[in-house]
Amino acid sequence: MALTIGGMRFLFTAVLNQNYDRDQVITGMHLLRERVPATVYRDPPQSTRPDDPARPRLEQILEAGALRVGYFPDSLPYAYFNREEELVGFDVEMAHILAEELGLELEFVPMDRTRVSEQLQDAYCDILMSGYPVTTRRAAAMTYLEPYAHETFAFLVRDHRRADFTTRESILAQTQLRVAIPGFAYAREISESLLPGNAEVRLVNDPADFFNEDMAGVDALFMTAERGSAWSLLYPQFSVVVPQPDPIRIPIAYPVAHGDRALADFLTKWIALKKSDGTLDAFYDYWILGRNAEPKKPRWSIVRNVLGWVD
Repeated sequence: MALTIGGMRFLFTAVLNQNYDRDQVITGMHLLRERVPATVYRDPPQSTRPDDPARPRLEQILEAGALRVGYFPDSLPYAYFNREEELVGFDVEMAHILAEELGLELEFVPMDRTRVSEQLQDAYCDILMSGYPVTTRRAAAMTYLEPYAHETFAFLVRDHRRADFTTRESILAQTQLRVAIPGFAYAREISESLLPGNAEVRLVNDPADFFNEDMAGVDALFMTAERGSAWSLLYPQFSVVVPQPDPIRIPIAYPVAHGDRALADFLTKWIALKKSDGTLDAFYDYWILGRNAEPKKPRWSIVRNVLGWVD
């Protein structure tokens, strides 16, 4: 039996109506609570924080009084800008929790996807928190914490093409298939096991590129079901399909600089604590599943709802 993921889209259907645009929910989400002062850089900051390789990174972070967190601005639902241009998402929320518990302020800095390990090593940021999958090559270039979540590989396809991607057999039976794939090597390797040998592959670094006019002839976007569900809210003519049988999963974890085992061990213990106290589950329900994320409506009143004197 094929698994077609609605994820956030299915759960949000009940709260979407003619009064809201198709992207109302995902773009209208806010942090559950802003816990510490945060500076968000849209462009790389001009100044970098001094780094002494001879001293533990955690000690330097505490001394500086601020945690510098790397992010990708298009990493729905982990880190992205809502319609009010606020940086929000699962991992943004987690960064606030971490900074609050350490008594620190926050600085969010944008990352270059082609230079992540280099930027971590150069102390451009202390940690990347943006839904970053673990792969063998990445793990050799940076130090990962223990995974805090797992995602399932899937295809984002137009609604009328869902049946074409429900099983591995149905995918391999297609001819002249064109698929957009994320630029990192592991995604390409996994996709090769699912696609026919004559499939045409288009590499994309930003999922938003898939929805551009020059991608109109591309049949599907290979990504994870969790991210695809968020994008399907913005583009409801698309659905997420997980090919059966044997779905392929990938772990998600936070990386720090290569070799910084002390910082990674400390933060891994912190992740374990957040699993135990229910924080991760609560954020997963809100940011990934979309529970309790319906748009806020004005309080009912006679003036507005009966007399119609105000909008």
